[in-house]
Amino acid sequence: MLLLTKSSSPIRTLDDLLGESRKRGERMNLGTTLAGSSQFLAGALFRSVAGIKATQVPFRTTPDVLLALLRDDVDVAIESYGALKSSIDDGQVRPIVSSGTMRSLPNVPTAAESGLPKFEIIGWNALFAPAGTPPEAIARLNKEIVEIVAMPEVRKRMAELGGEARGSTPEALAQHLKNDIAKWRMVVEQAGIERQ
Repeated sequence: MLLLTKSSSPIRTLDDLLGESRKRGERMNLGTTLAGSSQFLAGALFRSVAGIKATQVPFRTTPDVLLALLRDDVDVAIESYGALKSSIDDGQVRPIVSSGTMRSLPNVPTAAESGLPKFEIIGWNALFAPAGTPPEAIARLNKEIVEIVAMPEVRKRMAELGGEARGSTPEALAQHLKNDIAKWRMVVEQAGIERQ
């Protein structure tokens, strides 16, 4: 995830954002997509670990968030690089910090580098099979997927989109999912987000 501002915004760093947010409190607006989305939960986590009172404004779609940021309806937004790549590349919006453990863009520091190590979010995608799928089918699918994501052209394309193609095992994926469920459950509870 990236924290982004409009390119003409005076907010250029995480320190700028935190300072401005502390001055403005709830009058600072943070745009994300709908409640329950990764972006929305990232916003809740950011407000919590940064200790700010910015108002989180959920929008239906990423284009709605982008439009709100460009119209100054929100001061900052949270979105993935892949979703706003063209707006970043053409200079409409400026990423000021990323939530990963490593830089996904060379000139954009991670939250940890910027002094906010607890704002760590690593988005991921995986393939799942229905319960009861025979173990030999799972093993075969896993083998093929691991080979595909290791292909140089797949790795190159994922890097262009700000991601990293990586294979895993069914057991490692199950543990990763379990850990993320626990993490986001805690974020939801701390933020007082009602179940939908």
